[in-house]
Amino acid sequence: MVSRALKLAVSKEARHEYIRNKKLVEELLNNDPKDRYEIIVGKNYSVSIIEPTVGLRSVQRSAIEYIIEKNTQTVEYTTKEDEDDLLAIPKRIKYVPKRSDINIRNITLVYVPRWDIYFDVYGKTYTKGCL
Repeated sequence: MVSRALKLAVSKEARHEYIRNKKLVEELLNNDPKDRYEIIVGKNYSVSIIEPTVGLRSVQRSAIEYIIEKNTQTVEYTTKEDEDDLLAIPKRIKYVPKRSDINIRNITLVYVPRWDIYFDVYGKTYTKGCL
């Protein structure tokens, strides 16, 4: 019963992550990319572009590792001899995609805004960083 509840919780979390990822990909594919973006800066805030700290090779390596992790799964199967046996225990094998099977065709740089918010309350300054 505990394992069933755990499976449901994990699968629910996986579904939510899948929905978030799908929505992000749809937003990225359906919008026209902007090479230049102009921001009018007011007196209460400023804008700065943060230079990337991770190289493209490192990002590609991370993406391949993520793809391998997300697509690694245990597969159950029965052999031809055990097909008719009702009490046969299915065999299991862990499938792990090979790096050589993964081909990244295109890499696109996406700027994600990062907000650093500073505010004063009763003489104290508070900060909050958000992605």
